[in-house]
Amino acid sequence: SELLAGLFYLSAVLCYLQANKRMRTSLGLLSLALLFSVASLLSKEQGVTVLSLFLLLEFLPSLNSKGWGSSRSRMLRATIVSVFTVCVIFLRLRLNVTTPWFPPEENPASLETSAQVKFLTYSYLASFNCFLLLLPLRLNHDYSHASIPLVRDVEDPRNLFSALFYAGMVGFFLFACWQSVRDKRPGWILAWFISVSTFLPCSNLFFPVGFVVAERVLYLPSIGYCLMLAMTLFQRAPTLSSDEEKLQQQGKGRKLYASYFFFLLLLLLYFLRTWWRNQDWQDAISLWSAG
Repeated sequence: SELLAGLFYLSAVLCYLQANKRMRTSLGLLSLALLFSVASLLSKEQGVTVLSLFLLLEFLPSLNSKGWGSSRSRMLRATIVSVFTVCVIFLRLRLNVTTPWFPPEENPASLETSAQVKFLTYSYLASFNCFLLLLPLRLNHDYSHASIPLVRDVEDPRNLFSALFYAGMVGFFLFACWQSVRDKRPGWILAWFISVSTFLPCSNLFFPVGFVVAERVLYLPSIGYCLMLAMTLFQRAPTLSSDEEKLQQQGKGRKLYASYFFFLLLLLLYFLRTWWRNQDWQDAISLWSAG
C-alpha cells in the first residue's frame, strides 16, 4: 500500500505541474492529477496530503513568476482543489461507519489521561521517526507494548531529542522560506512540506493511531528527504556558463568532489542496510529474531 500511495502521489504531483506549466491550465491533466490523488488516498490515508501540496504550489511566489498564469487562474485552481479536498475527506469519513478500534497495547500513550505525558511522548516519537528516516540503523518489526517507554516528566533526557528535533524543523523551515523568496528556489520548501505533511496524519499529535512507531509510514516522508538530497547535490554540480563563472566553479572543485564522495558513501550505506534488512524478512522466525 505504501508503494502504491507513493506512486500515485508522485504521479499526481507531476500531472499537476504539467497541467499548469503553460499560461492556460490543461483541464485534462488537472482532472488526472485529482484522480491520482484519490488513488493515493485509497492506497494510504497519508496520500490525501498531496491535495494540500497543490494549494501550496499555487501560492509559492517563486513558481507564480514562471508562467503559472494570472492570479485569477491560480485562485480558480485553488478553489477547485479546496472544494475537491473537502468532498474527498467528507466521503472518506462517511466510509468509516464505525469508529476505528485498536488494542490498548498497540498504542499505550493513547490511554494516558495526562495531556503532558501524551505531548512529551508523541513529541519524542516524532524525533524518533526522524532518526529512523535519516539513520535506519536499528529497526524493529513491532514497537508496541513498552518497547518505547512513555515520557512522563520534563526531566526525562529524551526531551532533549524532542527539543532538537523541533528546533531543527523550524530552522530548516526558515531556511527553505529564505531560499524560496530570495533565490527563487521553491524546491526546499516543497521538500520540507512533503516530509512534514505526509507524516502528520500518523504522528499521533492530532488523533491517536493504531501504532506507536511504524517504519512503513516513513515511505512518503522519504520523498521529501530524497528531494532535499537531490537539490543539495545538483546545487553544487557544475553547469555550462561563461568563462568567468567556470573559473569560479573550478575554485569550488574540492567542495564539489567532497559532496560527491559524501553522497556516494551515503548511497552505499543505505544499500548495505537494505541488503542486510532483506535477510531478516526471509521468514517469520528470522524477522522475529532480528527484533
